[in-house]
Amino acid sequence: MARVTIEDCLANIDNAFDIVTLASRRAKDLIDGSEPLVDCKDKPTVVALREIAAAEVGMDYFKTSSKEKIDNKLQDAITEEEIISEINQSYNVTNQENLTEVFEENEQETEEKQETEEALETEEANKK
Repeated sequence: MARVTIEDCLANIDNAFDIVTLASRRAKDLIDGSEPLVDCKDKPTVVALREIAAAEVGMDYFKTSSKEKIDNKLQDAITEEEIISEINQSYNVTNQENLTEVFEENEQETEEKQETEEALETEEANKK
């Protein structure tokens, strides 16, 4: 069955090496989740060959496939940058809240020490 498909592919692409290379790339993309361009429920390699035979996929697929991969990587990078930015903002807010808490605790301790010292001074003054 695949042999007939390969022969059909030769009508669109005259180099068997190019057919194999293209079918391999397309089959990998199908395995990775690309949608088939022809209606069939065969294995990805056979689907790729059928797409080539139907002239749905040609040698320009290499350029398109590479461009899509680059675009996807850029999209992932943007998403990662946004996530990193959000994490940093969250960290800064949390860090600021923690610093505020520490500052308020230190302020309370200082006030308590001052009140204690004033009370001791008052007691000593009353004893004299």
